[in-house]
Amino acid sequence: MSSFVENVTLILKREHITKNKMLQDLGLSRNSFVDWSKRGTIPSAKVVSAIADYLGTTISELMGYSENEEDLIDFAHKLSYQLAVHTMSVSVLSKLLDVHEDEIMAWIVGNSYTYTKYYKQLSEAFCVNLRYWTSPCMISPGIEPNTNEYMLILMYREYQSTGKLNVDAYGGIENFFPGVFEKTTPVSKADQDLLSLFHQLPYDVQLEFRGELKGYSKCLEKETVAAENLKQAK
Repeated sequence: MSSFVENVTLILKREHITKNKMLQDLGLSRNSFVDWSKRGTIPSAKVVSAIADYLGTTISELMGYSENEEDLIDFAHKLSYQLAVHTMSVSVLSKLLDVHEDEIMAWIVGNSYTYTKYYKQLSEAFCVNLRYWTSPCMISPGIEPNTNEYMLILMYREYQSTGKLNVDAYGGIENFFPGVFEKTTPVSKADQDLLSLFHQLPYDVQLEFRGELKGYSKCLEKETVAAENLKQAK
């Protein structure tokens, strides 16, 4: 199964929509998912755009690309991100560049590299620096970070994956923002281990777990109050 099919399937499940309903609503073949999965292919730009609109999502999510700009490392990811940020369809970009929609889809998938001829037009369309497309560390509007800013990006990426600030490697917050001191409360080793496990969970599971903990906390609070009232009544 291709990542595209997996991502569409997950979003359909999240939105409580069946595959058959989506295919029927979009006028697509009932065998579409089987064909995409067996061949490992991505449908045409029009179909991908239609699916994204139907599910209320972006091409980036359908492709499984990160939607955090600081994580984008290549052209395909950057283009998908810019399309999402500017709410621009592949069809509109196709007209701006005078390039066929399926060719642009091939850029997004990573099957074509003809985009190198269109860096200037792409930069004008999305208001970014020319070097934005070839520099992994650049973020919109295409400002290349200095050493401190780059280190801050690296620290943030590591924090996202581990849930910890690596002060030994990158320094404290005050190194990046002079005069600003981080107020921290000592965290026990046991709590650190729990937090580390929590951050390893998928984001949707984290949200579900938070909700369950809040619900349990409220029940425990009610039980405590009831016990106190009963004690006073005696």
